[in-house]
Amino acid sequence: MVAFRPVAFRPTVSSPALGRYGPTFSLSQTFDQLFKWSSATGDTIRLVFHGSTAALGYRVWINDKGFFKWFGLALAVGQTVGAICDVVSLVQRAVGTHPKEAE
Repeated sequence: MVAFRPVAFRPTVSSPALGRYGPTFSLSQTFDQLFKWSSATGDTIRLVFHGSTAALGYRVWINDKGFFKWFGLALAVGQTVGAICDVVSLVQRAVGTHPKEAE
């Protein structure tokens, strides 16, 4: 039988890439901050994208058969949820109740 030997101590080493690329942004804000646009402009662009993709998904669901019919429905439902979130965000910005953006 082989006796157990503990592994020698190795200090933890952080990744050399950590901290080199400046501040990190949340995924929802990268698009707006990358082009230096206002957050409302980013929400509007996301609303157009989500709305058009949802419309495409519903069109595929109505006109196709088989796998693509159900794939179109899944796409449409998911993008509709995104579009509703974008509308809520834009309404909050218009009313003034939207939370402050992280900087």
